[in-house]
Amino acid sequence: MDSRTKVLEKRSARSSFLPITIRKPRLKNSTLKFCKMARTRIVHIINSFEFGGAEAMLCNLLLNTDLKRFEPSVVALIDDMTIAAPIIKAGIPMVTMGMKPGVPDPRAVFRLAKHLRSQNPRIIQTWMDHSNLVGGLAAAMDSGSKVVWGVHHSNHVTGVTKKTTMMTVNLSAGLSRIIPVKIILCSEYSQKMYAARGFCKQKMIVIPNGFNTDIFKPDPESRLAIRQEIGIDQSTPLIGLIARYD
Repeated sequence: MDSRTKVLEKRSARSSFLPITIRKPRLKNSTLKFCKMARTRIVHIINSFEFGGAEAMLCNLLLNTDLKRFEPSVVALIDDMTIAAPIIKAGIPMVTMGMKPGVPDPRAVFRLAKHLRSQNPRIIQTWMDHSNLVGGLAAAMDSGSKVVWGVHHSNHVTGVTKKTTMMTVNLSAGLSRIIPVKIILCSEYSQKMYAARGFCKQKMIVIPNGFNTDIFKPDPESRLAIRQEIGIDQSTPLIGLIARYD
């Protein structure tokens, strides 16, 4: 395993002054056959790969991408690769921009723009507010790539949401009419809230998160065990919240 791969498999403490880190893919023989075919090149841009819903959705999407039709690669703005191991193992090219959480770094936009020029993707898909803004600005500097924004949040509450995030969302609202060709949201409530903030409603498409129903399905034994563990009768209604409560 080379040093570049090791960097991506650990949380990096590198400064944002350092250049981007690139992991070159090791493609299987069957995958190499696809390279001779004309595939749609897609670059996914996400804040990082720390634990989170959007990060998990991107992992699932990448691992189930049809490599006969698409040529995916990934850009992480921050060097947190906590849940990126399956993507790295699958040999999907990945790049990090060396940004630090909560620290705006305009230089990262230029580094990203340079990387996008080298990749020349047909589609750039960004994930979450900061990546929408940074990825959108970088794409606007250079290419004729079609940019698709991704929204995986709903309501930003003043006093709860970070000021930098509020600034990012407000700035993105104005740019939503210029940069992206589409804005994908994971719920109708997200669509409602972002439209109220000034995002271009005409470009919005709601695509709910997908889940593997072979894994996430009713389990009578687990149902009984949990109710016994917390002392609840079988007939008592029980509601579970699989999310953050904010």
